[in-house]
Amino acid sequence: IITTAFVHYLVNESGGCVDVYAPARNLPLYAGLGAKLFPLPPTLEAWRSYDSHLPTDDLFSGQVGNTGPGNCYDRIYTWMNAGDIDPKYKRPHLYLIEPDHKELVEMGKWPIKGDYFAYHVSSSGPTRTYPPKMGQDAVLALLEAFPSHKAVIIGLDNSNNFKVDHPRVIDLFNVTKQFRSLFPIVSGADFVVAPDSSVNHVAAAFDTPCVSLWGSYDPNDRMTYYQKNISVFKPDTCPHAPCRPHAGLPQQKCKDASNKTPKTQMWCNALRNITAQDIVEAAKKAMELEG
Repeated sequence: IITTAFVHYLVNESGGCVDVYAPARNLPLYAGLGAKLFPLPPTLEAWRSYDSHLPTDDLFSGQVGNTGPGNCYDRIYTWMNAGDIDPKYKRPHLYLIEPDHKELVEMGKWPIKGDYFAYHVSSSGPTRTYPPKMGQDAVLALLEAFPSHKAVIIGLDNSNNFKVDHPRVIDLFNVTKQFRSLFPIVSGADFVVAPDSSVNHVAAAFDTPCVSLWGSYDPNDRMTYYQKNISVFKPDTCPHAPCRPHAGLPQQKCKDASNKTPKTQMWCNALRNITAQDIVEAAKKAMELEG
C-alpha cells in the first residue's frame, strides 16, 4: 500500500510511462493510478529497457542502498534523488471503485447505517499486533465512550478468535476475503483504530482519522506525513523499544521490560503498555480532527 505513493509520484512527475510488476494478488491496489500492471517478474530484456528501477521490497527493509532507519518515505525518496517533494506524495494513494462494495453487499453488510468506527484486530504478525484480550477491552471502552457509534471489527487472522459480545458490534473479522472490501469500511468510518498494519495506510489514503498503536516500531517510521493520524506509543516500559524486529520478537530483549510476562513473551511489551483508556483518549482527538 505504501508503494502506491511512489507509483502516484512517478506517474504524475516523471514524464514517462510507469510499469508495475507485482504478484497478482497485489495488483488491484494499483487500480486507477495510471500505471501499466504486470502480474509477473520482468524479463531481463524488459528490465534492461527501462531508464530506472524502484525495487521497493529491498528498499523497505532498510538493508540496502544505504537507506538505513527512519521514515520510509523520506529514505526511499532520498534514494531516488527526489527528497524535496510535495508531502502529498508521502502517503498512499488509493481509489474507491464500485466493485469494492460487492462482497459486502452480497453478505448483506453494506451499507452500514449510522455512525461507526472500525477496529482492525491484527497486523501481519505478533510483533506488531495489539494483544487480542486487550483489544476486546478497548472496543468495549470505545463503545462506552461513543454511545452513538457502532464498532465494525475487521481483519483476517485465522489463528485469532477475536469476539466482542455487544449489540453495537458488526463483526467482519475473518469474514471478508477481498482486501479491497475494507476500503469502503475504512473510508466511511468516523475513525479507525489499528496496530502498525496495512489499515493505517488505507486510512491515510482516504483521509480517515486513525488511532495507530505502536510498540516494536516507531510511528515516525511510517506516519510522519499522515495528517489525521494519532499515534499511541508508550515505549518507556522496554529499554529496547522500538527494536524493529524482522522476524519474531527478540525474546532476550523482551525480558528486560518492566512489564514482562513469565516465560515466553507472546506480545510486544511496549504495545502491552497501551491501555484501553489511552485508546479512548486518542480516539477523542481523532474525532476532533474529523470535526
